[in-house]
Amino acid sequence: MLTKDVFTYYEGKARRRVCLSLRGIVRFRGDGNYTWLYALNQTPYLLSRTLTEYEDALPGFVRINKADLINPLFIASVGYTVGDDPLQRRVIIRLTTGEELICSRRRGLPLIRTLYFPFDSF
Repeated sequence: MLTKDVFTYYEGKARRRVCLSLRGIVRFRGDGNYTWLYALNQTPYLLSRTLTEYEDALPGFVRINKADLINPLFIASVGYTVGDDPLQRRVIIRLTTGEELICSRRRGLPLIRTLYFPFDSF
């Protein structure tokens, strides 16, 4: 599955081997017991493992909510939703691909700390 900087999986009934560089994987999106893999400039791939398995196998990737595991190399900017109540604000992550993903309440602050202060312990 993971060898150095290469992610390998087998697709289809013919079990065709597909190798992708980790630097080319933008994100994983969980869909029940399946996971969609979004690679740079390619069609999404459907994988037959849960998102949690990929989260454990890929420590460099960041889980931002229940459904998304993203590659920090593709984060363009981090912002907040606009609202009157500060408790209702959410962290928004903009990817270099143009997608905007909303971070869950509990993962927002730890994500910002990880991205901006990677060597500090809070």
